Amino acid sequence: MRVALVAVIVAVVVIVVAVPFLLMQGGQQAGEQQTTPTQTQKPETGRVEIIIEGGEISVSKYGYAIKGQELQAPGPELRVKVGSLVVVTFINIGQLPHTFAVANEKKFDAEPLWDAQIGTPTSPVQPKQQSSISFTPKKPGEYYYICQVPGHIQLGMWGKFVVEE
Repeated sequence: MRVALVAVIVAVVVIVVAVPFLLMQGGQQAGEQQTTPTQTQKPETGRVEIIIEGGEISVSKYGYAIKGQELQAPGPELRVKVGSLVVVTFINIGQLPHTFAVANEKKFDAEPLWDAQIGTPTSPVQPKQQSSISFTPKKPGEYYYICQVPGHIQLGMWGKFVVEE
């Protein structure tokens, strides 16, 4: 009887301690890496999924954020490797139309690289909508991701997009 009681107590303690820990890990298995790049993560080769939100921080400041984080202007630095399949989902959490594009320069009319463009200056992503693209960066370097709606870059709606060897 005592052995059974001790076994039940041990099982309850394991459940009480282990379950919250596993839930905090987001269901990741040991050794498994998250694929959404953030400012502190090293880029991965292969498939990289980025879920990025965009919108207004204030009347005079717009920005981007990795999903679930606070909008910031400029947006967080994103890092990927040459040849990776990059899948970007852009979610417009703002009250105004916005876009996402990777370009050589911070200009609303800059030509998107690698067809990395969600929305256009004349057909942006509407508020509370989202869209996805995939592309493969072909050349290492420091680039930008930008909102192509005129005036939005000047309000902080851009971030560094770094492609590494």
